Amino acid sequence: MSYVCAAVLPVQRLVDAFLAALRTAAVMQRGIEPELTQPVEAEGPSDDFTRTVNMTAGTELSADQLFDLLRAEPATWLGVNQQNASGPGT
Repeated sequence: MSYVCAAVLPVQRLVDAFLAALRTAAVMQRGIEPELTQPVEAEGPSDDFTRTVNMTAGTELSADQLFDLLRAEPATWLGVNQQNASGPGT
């Protein structure tokens, strides 16, 4: 069952990236003025977001790979939006 052990490290890196993305988004959210009548989106350049997540998690994901990772998780289904790789993303 050595093939199972070989897969653990890459899976752990994806988990680390997911958690780093959540922490990074939480920090971004702190700087947003709340609106009483509607939700306010946290927006920023996806390249900066991806770079921060990769530095924190020790990964080398592209913006598209990170978006796919976040989009695949039920906890972030409704909160992830990507306009393009270098433009704003949430």
